[in-house]
Amino acid sequence: MTIIVERKGFDPKIEVSKDPLINELLQKRGVCSSEEAEFDFSGLLHYQLLSNIDHLIDTLVTTIICEQPICIVGDYDVDGATSIALMMRAMIDMGVKNLSYFVPNRFTHGYGLSIKIIDAVLERGDCHLIMTVDNGITSVSAVDYANQKGLEVLITDHHLAGEQLPKAKAIVNPNQPSCSFPCKALSGCGVSFYVMLALRAKLREKRWFDKKNLPIPNMADYLDLVAIGTVADLVPMSRNNRILVQQGMMRIRQGICLQGIQALMQVAKIESKKIQTSDIAFKIAPRLNAAGRLNDMSIGVRCLLSDSLEDAMVMGKELDQLNQQRRLIESSMQDDAELILQSILPEEKTYGICVLNKEWHEGVIGIVASRLKEKYHQPVAVFTAGEQQGLLKASLRSIPGIHLKDLLNTIASVEPGLMIGYGGHAMAAGVSIEEKDFGRFQQQFQSLLGHQKDLHTQPSIETDGCLPSQYWTTTIAKRLMMAYPWGQGFPEPCFNDVFLIQSQKLMAKKHLKLLVSHPKSPSYVIEVVCFNIDLNHWPDEQCEQVHLVYQLSCNEYQNREKMQFIAKAMLKLNETLTPIN
Repeated sequence: MTIIVERKGFDPKIEVSKDPLINELLQKRGVCSSEEAEFDFSGLLHYQLLSNIDHLIDTLVTTIICEQPICIVGDYDVDGATSIALMMRAMIDMGVKNLSYFVPNRFTHGYGLSIKIIDAVLERGDCHLIMTVDNGITSVSAVDYANQKGLEVLITDHHLAGEQLPKAKAIVNPNQPSCSFPCKALSGCGVSFYVMLALRAKLREKRWFDKKNLPIPNMADYLDLVAIGTVADLVPMSRNNRILVQQGMMRIRQGICLQGIQALMQVAKIESKKIQTSDIAFKIAPRLNAAGRLNDMSIGVRCLLSDSLEDAMVMGKELDQLNQQRRLIESSMQDDAELILQSILPEEKTYGICVLNKEWHEGVIGIVASRLKEKYHQPVAVFTAGEQQGLLKASLRSIPGIHLKDLLNTIASVEPGLMIGYGGHAMAAGVSIEEKDFGRFQQQFQSLLGHQKDLHTQPSIETDGCLPSQYWTTTIAKRLMMAYPWGQGFPEPCFNDVFLIQSQKLMAKKHLKLLVSHPKSPSYVIEVVCFNIDLNHWPDEQCEQVHLVYQLSCNEYQNREKMQFIAKAMLKLNETLTPIN
């Protein structure tokens, strides 16, 4: 059973916005002052608050002045790709010479800075300094190896640290134990932006730009990348991130963005001046991610580094094709997983889902884990065969109240050596084990979860309550869509109410369109679109009333605007509420 929970925290005596509706919505999302509701750069936290930033920049500047070769090593997801592109573009604009980058391959190199990556970097030619982006905080042995090879290593990351920190020349990471940076929610691309801010300041202090006769770069030019990386990585939309993302979104809407982003918007059929964070999350990010999941993220980075729209379009279309292929693979794996679960799930609630199929695609198991987590509201571990014979790799996804990294730390202490490697966040993680140990891991995973009382809570949908009918307009819908960078921890406005069904129609054999009216104003008919409806329950001509959880939307067709609700969940009265997939 899914429970509707109305968000609390609204005090009409407090004014964080002069708009009454926005005022209520912001307060319910923890915004307590008008300053917190602003997006001005003056509200951005200063880079000096990041621990070790001066030491890292001093090392980097020395390398730059001596024109010694630098290699940026990233990750194979969107956050990693945007981080590489941002640092490459910013440092090239600052006149840095001997600069290159390396994009790991998920299937060849694994996650994070590794010995394999260092060897690959050295094989490509001379390298003095490696700077990581969006990885490296747990790469203890790899950094030791780099040091032995005479390489300097600078780490910029945002992931949680392990028990031991790598012996790099400097580490900048808001989530390392020694760092008091107030915003722990920075993405890897956000950290890269801050590092480049600090580098520009140091080079300006040394009169580098004057000596080189170079214009001082405008750091706002890189905020389109920060917006993409931040939204795609699903980090909480804290105040600092809201400033970064909204400023980046404003530039994209004005057409001031990279050719690669323009190309991705074109293949995804996104109108730049109307782009929303949901477009990044569900249209741009999957296309970029598809490269790292199925092939090689290098094409994604090249797309973001391209200054030619024509070339970027070629790569954008290839990314679109990879994403279509990824969706087919995902669908097949999802069907396989459901068959496995039908045979192993008892009628009573289980404590964690842990499944294995050695034929599954390693690059897609994370998406399948997310889908299963959403459907069954349990922590999920999806395993498949690794590159090395006899090894398994897993992607894990969690639910609120269950911290995956802490859970894996506990497993590591209870069963030392069971996991060859692991890492991640509270809600997402990765694990490597030997194939023979799958049963042991499954037993520990489910046993530890069985002792977590938070696991027994019912899934819920948070709403902002009932929305008065005077707000059911295209003007309000557009204002809500564009006003704020909605995202993780700062959800898009969502409302609930009971409506009368006037008609219902199936579309494309999987979506449902309803025409509904409110009991208090039955003559005002509203269109409701329900994507991926459960065909076992809908359409239902016998159902006359429905409790909707919905978001406002403005449907534009042939230059005409129409008010529309997008259903997030539907309840036939006297039945259980089930979310729309």
